[in-house]
Order: sequence, then structure tokens, then C-alpha cells
Amino acid sequence: MVFNRRMIAIALAYALEQTAAPRGRTLWLYGEPLPDYAPADVYHPRKNFAEALQKKGHRVVSDVAEIGRDYDAVFVTCPQQHEEVEGLLALALDRSRGFVMAVAPNDAGGTRLRGMLEAFGVPVESVGKSHCRVAWTGAAPEADRQKVEAAQLHLALRPLVLGGREWWTVPGIFGWDQLDPGSRLLMDHLPDDISGRVADFGCGFGYLSARLARDHQGIRQIDAFDIDQRAVTCCARNNGEKVNAVWDDLRSRKVEAIYNTVVMNPPFHSGKGTDLGLGQLFIQKAWESLRPRGRLFLVANQHLAYEKVVPGLTLVKLGGAYKILTTRAEG
Repeated sequence: MVFNRRMIAIALAYALEQTAAPRGRTLWLYGEPLPDYAPADVYHPRKNFAEALQKKGHRVVSDVAEIGRDYDAVFVTCPQQHEEVEGLLALALDRSRGFVMAVAPNDAGGTRLRGMLEAFGVPVESVGKSHCRVAWTGAAPEADRQKVEAAQLHLALRPLVLGGREWWTVPGIFGWDQLDPGSRLLMDHLPDDISGRVADFGCGFGYLSARLARDHQGIRQIDAFDIDQRAVTCCARNNGEKVNAVWDDLRSRKVEAIYNTVVMNPPFHSGKGTDLGLGQLFIQKAWESLRPRGRLFLVANQHLAYEKVVPGLTLVKLGGAYKILTTRAEG
């Protein structure tokens, strides 16, 4: 991830040497503004990046509804999800007075970036640098307004029927358009006696929390955490008052031993690669959050070696590509 951020900065700087881009009021959708464009307005829904950018003096929002208009230039660092990228390009064209520039690594959508921008009916130039593709236009007002308005809907929460009920979700969050099979396996094999105060670490749009609240009447409160503001908003809309959806970065959160049970499907990707340490850190944080005799239940891909991360983590169930693990805190 750090390497990709460096590559993207190099690619953007190179592209800006090829064109006369405005230096006035700028908006950055994801990514970090280059030094010559700071301070700037920035949109980023992930807690860790939003906080880091705020500390550097940028004006950061994490809800697209709070993004302003009439920018001299808008820059887009493209995420991986295709529909989200379309929505961000449309948003950039809508909010710019003229100039829009987008960048993506070649192996994460860069090869199709120029065509995606051209599809809005604007003239586009592009260059490749540092394993990235950069595409730009100086004619945002010429974009097809109908296409721009339609594509921006990709950034809005939407209801989808999954597993027989309606869920609020949005492209860009984990498993946004499906019920994750690992999560379903986990919920189908939890014991019946879960009660008290419970946590859902990495809640996504709130499937685990919803199943917990529905199936375990003894639960008093569920604290559902996610690093992505959009996921937290979806989780809150998909659940009742028993679920407290919290926008936070669990990796840096100071934990307290307050939970009777922690349930989770821990993340294990950083960018496109597997990051075993990310899942391990989630498991360690969950373990530290348990009250004496509290229990941890998690699902993971079978190839991920988590069993020795915390004491007593043992196998409950194998199913397809997944495994369910559990342990109980001392006390």
C-alpha cells in the first residue's frame, strides 16, 4: 500500500508536468494532495486516512453529500471497485469548473481509466508512469449531464434484497452486493447462549450484527465497528437500537475488556495482496476486549494461519474454503 501511494504520487507529478493544470481551489477524491496543492479539500471515507489528512491541514469530509462545488481542479485516486470509480469520475466532472485528473495503478483499473473518462463525452489525454495510468480532461462542463447524474448514483446508499431481506449498502465497502459465505457459515454455527454486551469487529453493512440481534435475545448491546464511514452508516440503517455502529480504526483503538462476546470476519487484504498481520492484529484486539471468560468467534479462509495468535484458539467447523475458530478468555 505504501509503495502504491508513492507510485501514484510519482505518476501524478509526471502527468502534471505534461499539462497546464489550475492551482486554485482543488478537491481530491481519495489520495493525498501533492505538496503544491496543499491545503486542499479531500474526500476519504476511511478513518485512518481521514485523520492523517486532517493532521496535515487538509479539509476532510467522509460523506459525499458534504463535498462542495465549483473547484478549479478535481483529482481522483481511483479505488478498485468499478462502479465506485465510475461514480467518482462523474462526481469529479460535476464539481469541477474544467479540469479533472484521475490516476490508478495499471493492475487495479489503470488500463481502463482513459476509456471510463471518455465515456462521459469529454476529450481525454493520458500518460503512463511508475506502473500507473493518469487520464485528464480540461473540459468537465462538456460532459454528458445525463451520464454524469446517473453514474453519481453509484456513490449513494441503495437497498438490495439479499438472503430474503432488504439491506442498505453501497459499492466500495466489503462484500457490498452479497452475503459473504464465510459470514453466513459463522452465524449458522454460533452457540445459542450468546448474551450481554457483544462486539462486531469490521461490521461492513451490518450482516453479522443483524443476525446476532435477531437470533440471540439475551444480547443487551452490540457495538459494531468499521473503518469505513459508509459501512457504519449502512450498518446503522440495517439495524435497530440494539446495534451501536461506530466509525473507528480498530488497529489503533485503545481497547477495554468489556465484551462478553466478540464476533468477526477479520480483514486480511491490504490493497490486492494478502496481509496476514492485519487479521492477526484484529484477533489480538478482540482477545484484549473480552471480559473474563468472554468468548471470541471468528471465520477465516482455511489457508490463513491464525490458530496461534491468541491462547486456546481452536477449530469449531470447516466449511468450503472457510473455518470457524473460537477461544475463551481466562478468568
